[in-house]
Amino acid sequence: MAVRATDAGGGEAHATILLVARWPDHPGALVGLGDSVASGHGLSWRDYLGRDRCWRAEDEAYPRLVRDRWEVERGGGDGFALVACSGATAADLLEEPVGGGLPGTGPDGGGPLPQVEWAVRANPGLVTVTVGANDLRFTHPDESLDADGRVDAGAVTERLGGLADSLDRALRRLVEATDAVVVVTGYHDPTAERPHGVPGCEETCFRRAAAEVVARLNRTLRTVAERFPTERVRFADVAPAFEGHAAPNGLGPDGWRSGDLPGPLGDLFEATTGGTSPYCAVGHPDGDPWVSSLDCVHPNGAGARAYADAVRAAWQGT
Repeated sequence: MAVRATDAGGGEAHATILLVARWPDHPGALVGLGDSVASGHGLSWRDYLGRDRCWRAEDEAYPRLVRDRWEVERGGGDGFALVACSGATAADLLEEPVGGGLPGTGPDGGGPLPQVEWAVRANPGLVTVTVGANDLRFTHPDESLDADGRVDAGAVTERLGGLADSLDRALRRLVEATDAVVVVTGYHDPTAERPHGVPGCEETCFRRAAAEVVARLNRTLRTVAERFPTERVRFADVAPAFEGHAAPNGLGPDGWRSGDLPGPLGDLFEATTGGTSPYCAVGHPDGDPWVSSLDCVHPNGAGARAYADAVRAAWQGT
């Protein structure tokens, strides 16, 4: 509810009461929104068996880890819904219907809803959002490079502009229609120290370009989140935690990463990993990777815990 003063025409101010409708709140609930990083893509082998078109790993994805910690610290909870979907863009949060919302909050007769609307109907205490990599077509890094192997600033700027507009609309809807605290995460840079890269931009060239693109993506996400009051929307920076924990070589020989594996097996590998092999390491690097060996982009279990840590720090204001 809000109160504002209005002028009745004769100079006398009257109070106008504005009522803002809310769905019944679930202050101990968490709803996870976003793309494959939020859905836990690759954290459960069930995903690779076609269990869920959104590639959700509901027990392993970072929003579930956040919810479990939150429930312990609060001494209880009243619900969790992971509606994030692999491949989602920021516009999809408002436009693409998916299933999986908090039980009892769906439309009459059942059916899917856009991710944001699931959150609105749940009116939870906490909403997590990880989105933007698909707006940049991150799994097709060659599309962000020019013919000389440099970052195509014009193309990246245009995509980031669309991301900012769509994310702003999604956050505005969440702020206006729920009582939730919303935590928007940035992204980690998965790129190995010595990555395969793409033709014309390999190893050092590719690492430099990927770092620039990820940094610009994270600045955009932070800028949009900071348009809103910090008591409602907060930004979780995950990138620093991943330093020294980048992509491994990945499963199989280096030839798989280079696209040199012929025949049906090569086609299967390309379909399963989504074309993300440029980020994989050449050879076997030292270190403790927090990035999946299956595709060299998505967080593994340790990486998911790092996302959960960053979200926890953001909601606690630390």
